[in-house]
Amino acid sequence: MKEFNTNAGISGAIQLEKLRTGQEFSSGPDGGLELQDLPNRQQRASHNHQNQYLALLPKFKSESPAELNSAMTLVLLMKERYITTLRIITATTAATTAATTAATTAATTAATAAATASATAAATMPLFELGSKVCFITGGAQGFGRAYAKALLERGSKILLSDVNEEIGSATERHLARSFGADNIRFEPLDVTSRKQFEYVFKKAIDQFGQIDVMVNNAGIMDESKRRLMVDTNFIGTVAGTEIAYEHMRRDKGGKGGRIINTAPAAGLSNNYPVPVYCGVAHAIRAFTASMSEQPNCADLGIEFGTICSNHAATEIVSTLNGDKVNFISSMQAKLAQETLGIERVVEGFLDLVTLEAMNGALLFVSRHRKVFMETHSFEIGKSYSQRQSN
Repeated sequence: MKEFNTNAGISGAIQLEKLRTGQEFSSGPDGGLELQDLPNRQQRASHNHQNQYLALLPKFKSESPAELNSAMTLVLLMKERYITTLRIITATTAATTAATTAATTAATTAATAAATASATAAATMPLFELGSKVCFITGGAQGFGRAYAKALLERGSKILLSDVNEEIGSATERHLARSFGADNIRFEPLDVTSRKQFEYVFKKAIDQFGQIDVMVNNAGIMDESKRRLMVDTNFIGTVAGTEIAYEHMRRDKGGKGGRIINTAPAAGLSNNYPVPVYCGVAHAIRAFTASMSEQPNCADLGIEFGTICSNHAATEIVSTLNGDKVNFISSMQAKLAQETLGIERVVEGFLDLVTLEAMNGALLFVSRHRKVFMETHSFEIGKSYSQRQSN
């Protein structure tokens, strides 16, 4: 077995030597480093639906510790048919000092110093700052949209909130304005199925705030009895919002770049027979966003695309479900209740995604028990992957 000098007390500092496929490592109770044989793990875990998700930092180009983002707790690197699992441990100053003191040989001391320098570089790596950013959120009157708006306002962003429900949207605007100031929040009624109205409201947002830095396409409904409306709202509305923001943000047309985050239910990561259209639309959103992120000129244009997928939370879209409309059988209703998570869990994941230093192509899956990042370009529906949970 090849030895690795890993210091669990230094955030992000993992010394990597050349890896040989098939080796297996672990560093004890704290985490550290583990290398797993994917084919064997896959065979053992293929029956487990909960292990079907592959977590992978998007566009990871280097194994250098300095390239690792210390804010992340889980990084999986795809190496041919194998996965290297790295768990980055956050350290205290005391732990770092103790670990450094413990180095008794010149070689170990030198390695620790190098790891410390790498950890420092990783720790100081700038994330995407939300202060003074302008964010446009659809479906923002309640549920996830309202929660995202509040979290962004708390971090210094300005918000254009839109929703088809004008009464609730206006009430949300007044409520948030009392806490964060009327100059930082504005509500505009918007039916995302109308491209013309979407463009009009987007222009009003630019007139109000000067630019849009983050576009969050969050509007959606869940009603199998209104299939066309669901497709137009969830998917066509997302496409329209993405395209409108894209044209505004692109640097070659005078824009300043920006981030576009699309919401795709967790149904877009699997198959779900009780709600086939809802599931199909979720797949479409995920694939559309991933495809947009693969454009070769994204970096030149300064635009990044990301997707957030979550299990159902206690929002209005779930609380108002009618079993007849969505064809839920009793067992599926029980499963839905078991997997429902709190809105704050999804908001936490949303903030993880939007503040990534390099977000393009990232997909964040949030469930009741875990948050994992996935590589959208290599994701395969129905395929089981071995992983370690981030939390």
